[in-house]
Amino acid sequence: MTRDQELQAFLSRYFGVFIAEFFLSCMALGGTVSLVFSTYMRSSDPELSVMVLAAAGVLSVASHIAMVRGFAWGVRGVIGILVVALLAALPSYGYRPHMGAYISVLVFGLLALLIINSQRYREMRVRLVEYRDIRKFNRRAAKTSK
Repeated sequence: MTRDQELQAFLSRYFGVFIAEFFLSCMALGGTVSLVFSTYMRSSDPELSVMVLAAAGVLSVASHIAMVRGFAWGVRGVIGILVVALLAALPSYGYRPHMGAYISVLVFGLLALLIINSQRYREMRVRLVEYRDIRKFNRRAAKTSK
């Protein structure tokens, strides 16, 4: 199998679960920031919500990139961000937010965690770590051949 065929097979098998989890986590993070800053942190500075959303987005993207590059800690970062988002959204129930927004934020976060726990997503992470080991071996071989 050539390199292009291998990439095509990898993407056709795992791209759907990766992009679904990524979009669900983005929706959960954005919804959580919106929900938190419209309920129990309503009186805080509006620019703070933008900074929190930007920081959460950067952290989420960095964790996803680390995971795609084959680092095991990347998925732990994604899980941690999603758990913090869910825990931050839960107390807003006492402030009577719009139930559609509240439920959708919780559903997005829980679905993202469910996808992370799926068999296909686990297979993808194992393959990404294998690809990282192959890249590391090829770099070492290139250095010794010089």
